[in-house]
Amino acid sequence: IRIRRLTPLECFRLMGFSDEDFWKAKEAGVSDSQLYKQAGNSIVVDVLYYIFLELYVAMPYLFDDIRLSSFFSGIGAFEKALKRLHENTDFLLKIGFYIIAISTLKMIAEAEF
Repeated sequence: IRIRRLTPLECFRLMGFSDEDFWKAKEAGVSDSQLYKQAGNSIVVDVLYYIFLELYVAMPYLFDDIRLSSFFSGIGAFEKALKRLHENTDFLLKIGFYIIAISTLKMIAEAEF
């Protein structure tokens, strides 16, 4: 059995980055081995987005003025996930209120009087 190695582009995709993000790095002259390292040392954008989503539903005030985690944020997973959260804020508020309402109704229904 021969196992094919993933390409740096496939690694970027698995981590939730767009092809455009990959090609920017590639065209800037970053070597394949460095691209592998960058992808491997990053956090998965989608995982970080859903962590942010749960935090946002619980404590939306944490995200009022946040734009950047650090000047050393690697290849930008934090910023990508945060941008996605900001793009979906109105939708997220509706979902958050819906989840709270359902949870409250469930607690009332299960309460013993």
